[in-house]
Amino acid sequence: MPHAQTGRARALAVSGPKRSSLAPEVPTIGETVKGFSVLSWFGLYGPKGMPPELVKRINAEVNKAMQSPELSARFASMGIEAGRGSPADFAAMVATDSARWGRLVKERNIKLD
Repeated sequence: MPHAQTGRARALAVSGPKRSSLAPEVPTIGETVKGFSVLSWFGLYGPKGMPPELVKRINAEVNKAMQSPELSARFASMGIEAGRGSPADFAAMVATDSARWGRLVKERNIKLD
């Protein structure tokens, strides 16, 4: 996004399910290719058996940080829209992505070299 904003590159589309608030004039790929939606994401993982109270506390602090104007501005400068959610939301997203990409790997017989 920074390159598109400076004119060094042209943004053709975003891959997510909706237009980015950082560049609402840029269409989604799904507007042309029905059903297409791919998001990049980052998340935090802890060790197996982590106490639920600790998970809840870390999640609350991370969500709080994600709302800070400073962090939001930093992410926006990189073309990233910061998201927030619960540990259950994150687990559901990981499960959905794992199933989606796992199916593709099997259908296409993709192997690591």
